[in-house]
Amino acid sequence: MSDQDEDQSVLNQIQRLVTEEHQLYALGARGTSSGTDWEQLAKIQVELDQCWDLINVLDCYYFLSRQRSVHHPEHMIGPAVGSLSINGC
Repeated sequence: MSDQDEDQSVLNQIQRLVTEEHQLYALGARGTSSGTDWEQLAKIQVELDQCWDLINVLDCYYFLSRQRSVHHPEHMIGPAVGSLSINGC
């Protein structure tokens, strides 16, 4: 699996979680949610927080790599500037 395929897979997972989160919030707004729905929402929120934390760490890592590559381009790690895109964030 290529890096781009892995990135797309992670993005698809995040989008699935966000969609499910919105659906559960909608159930709560209509007053039709159950205790299980709230438990699932809490799990989704933890998983999404972990995804965002990982994205922030990777962004920092890539930033530092780009800074280092100014003087040593052969040490570039990660995607080129602007190649990592997360729609809807």
